[in-house]
Parts: sequence; C-alpha cells; structure tokens
Amino acid sequence: MSVTIAVAGIVLAAALAAGGYLLVRFRSTAEPVIYHFRCPNCGQKLRYTADRAGREAMCSRCRSAGPLPIKPQAECGPWSAPARSAGIPLNLQAATAKT
Repeated sequence: MSVTIAVAGIVLAAALAAGGYLLVRFRSTAEPVIYHFRCPNCGQKLRYTADRAGREAMCSRCRSAGPLPIKPQAECGPWSAPARSAGIPLNLQAATAKT
C-alpha cells in the first residue's frame, strides 16, 4: 500500500513539474510596444510602453510633468514646470540684479 502511495506521489510530482514547464515554455512572449518622444521642455528623449499612453509622467532630466502622448511620435501638450526648491531662485541674473 505504501509503495502505491509513493508511486502515485512521484507521478503527481512529475505531472506538476511538466505542467509548470509547459506553462513557462509556451506562455505569450509578445514584446511590449515601446513609444518614444522628446520632453517638450528640455528635449530629453523619453520612452514608455503603449499601455502607459495618456498617463501622467515626469521627465528624468528636468523633472517637468505632463501626459504621455497617446500616439507614437505625436506632439504632446505643455508640461508643467518642476516644483521650485525652497530658497534657490531659478533666475540668478534677476536675483543678483535686485541686490
């Protein structure tokens, strides 16, 4: 009786292993569609997957934020400027001319 249970356990383990292998082997290997565009503020080339089109994003260079274009190579609307750091003026000439 214990031999029968052991053989059944081995067969079950082999079936689960084969099923796991087939699941990994034959799953969909479709590559995600990648879109590219340039940041409207600084010109940095940015890329994103098609499923993120239309969502808000932030430029990695200038930190401006705005929506990603829905179509590849499409113009996107104006992005908002990055938040200012406290105590650091953005226009240094204007700041020094006042003093």
